[in-house]
Amino acid sequence: AQIRHLLATTLVGRWLASPASRPLFDLEALVQIAATALRVLAESPQLESLDLNPVVVTHEGAIVVDAKASGRWPGPATAAREVPA
Repeated sequence: AQIRHLLATTLVGRWLASPASRPLFDLEALVQIAATALRVLAESPQLESLDLNPVVVTHEGAIVVDAKASGRWPGPATAAREVPA
């Protein structure tokens, strides 16, 4: 519910939820991607950021085309390093 509320505060979110756009986009699939990303961040304290861009949303669902994660992982180097998602 919180993700839907935050999405509704954006111009794109209002457009995606509008009656004209609703049949064209699976808004629930987009909400599920956001919820999964938030869960991963919450469950992985070493993960500092997660960039999902672009996310393609159609009437058949949504898919993350590219993702980038960065954080601090235990190891010999203490500096932050990027790892491919």
